[in-house]
Amino acid sequence: MERFFNKYHDRIIGLLSGADRVLFRGVPRSLSYASGLEIFLSSVHVLHKDFGDYAAEISEQLKQHAQKVAEQEQRPYQYLESPRVSKEEIARQIAARDGIEEGLICVLACVEPCRSYTMSRDRCQRHWCR
Repeated sequence: MERFFNKYHDRIIGLLSGADRVLFRGVPRSLSYASGLEIFLSSVHVLHKDFGDYAAEISEQLKQHAQKVAEQEQRPYQYLESPRVSKEEIARQIAARDGIEEGLICVLACVEPCRSYTMSRDRCQRHWCR
């Protein structure tokens, strides 16, 4: 980046910089409680009975996109069997092994422990229960 800036400094009017990695953690607050999930499902026109299929479809789309990015960048996509393994350490090992000093190192995937929802049909009341 510095070489590029030095070479074209007369044409550059601004410079943005950021972190060297992106880590997504957290909870979409609006989905962290049952009423918020219901509002979201309503906004995307998904019925309670279709939630399982909807969630599976979105998960698959996300997975395929991550795999595509890894493939396009010719970097490994690796599924981790346990969320307890250090993703930072794995990325450092891959970077050292492949001589990566900048750019995408790898794409890591795993199932993180989280709270979840269970929905069941109350046939007597004719509505969905949480």
